[in-house]
Amino acid sequence: DNRTAVELYDRAIDILQVLITSDNKEAQNNMGKALSNKGNALLAMGKYDDAIEIYNNVISIRKSLIQEAEDEAFRSALKMDLAKACFNKSLALKRIGEPGQRLKYCEMAVEITERLVNDERRREYVDFLSTFYSNQAGALTQCDRVDDALKTYDKAIEILERQYHI
Repeated sequence: DNRTAVELYDRAIDILQVLITSDNKEAQNNMGKALSNKGNALLAMGKYDDAIEIYNNVISIRKSLIQEAEDEAFRSALKMDLAKACFNKSLALKRIGEPGQRLKYCEMAVEITERLVNDERRREYVDFLSTFYSNQAGALTQCDRVDDALKTYDKAIEILERQYHI
């Protein structure tokens, strides 16, 4: 159940806060994961404002770790985690009726993932890119930008057709 999950994530977060130092990147990364999972549980429980606050923390942690990461594979994984946090925040923003803010975070998720897939050749993230385009198209529709939404849906479909040879 999500309440139990939130309680367990809170305990993990308390432990990680003790371990975190400016040099302990692994603890910071694990904190980001625990917070992200807690945000997902809060989102599932309908506690959208709380989830948004958590995702803001995740985004901050991820941005900081990306700047400091020396290993390229680790940096790419952190970027994908950042994109997922932006995506999840956009879902919460949709629920509280903030279409402009939702679109902003959809665009961030798409931009990050496009760079990973196209520039860094991280093909394992292609399905995420299609999902993020679909979410962005929904946000564009919510903002009465239907023509842009249709073009964005086409991008999502094109990716799926290419990926799965449809």
